[in-house]
Amino acid sequence: MFDTIADRLITTIISIGSLIFPFIESIEPTFTEVQFKVVGNSLYLSATLENCYTTELDKVITSGQSVMVRFEAELFSEKTKKPVLKQEFFRSVRYNLLDKRYEIYLSEKESRLFVKDIDQVHQNLVTLKDVKIIDSSNLRHGQQYYIRLSALLENITFIGGGSELDLMLFWNNHRPIVNTSSFNTTIFMQ
Repeated sequence: MFDTIADRLITTIISIGSLIFPFIESIEPTFTEVQFKVVGNSLYLSATLENCYTTELDKVITSGQSVMVRFEAELFSEKTKKPVLKQEFFRSVRYNLLDKRYEIYLSEKESRLFVKDIDQVHQNLVTLKDVKIIDSSNLRHGQQYYIRLSALLENITFIGGGSELDLMLFWNNHRPIVNTSSFNTTIFMQ
């Protein structure tokens, strides 16, 4: 019974909001604080996505609908235009209307966080800390490489599967992308 009431409430909130969303002012997020860390033969990446929340997006997050941020890390050789290696991972958040707390799932660590405050959601949903990207065996000696990191908001499907809302509207349909500084296999010898 509570599930049905909660589902109807979420559908109503998002349906009403979807009439307003096409007219919202959007923002363009950017990556900052991009850093490498080498542990043994593995390269880890940390970064923060800034300027990525609006009041309207917060309303979608607190509606109880699952919201997902998908990240893509691509390894490029400076000699090629196609990625040598690609890794995808995501973060998702869902607000439990009954418990009044947010559940955040971090796919790269296969772990869950439970927080009560939207500010904690903001921080944990888009702050990457020591995400394993590559091993030294993925690199060739003598070649220069860089990593391209990007993010996108996945569409949400309304309950009942009727229609979707393109959350990238909140980001001005702009997928934030950053290229790291170049490196080679000597990064593992420092």
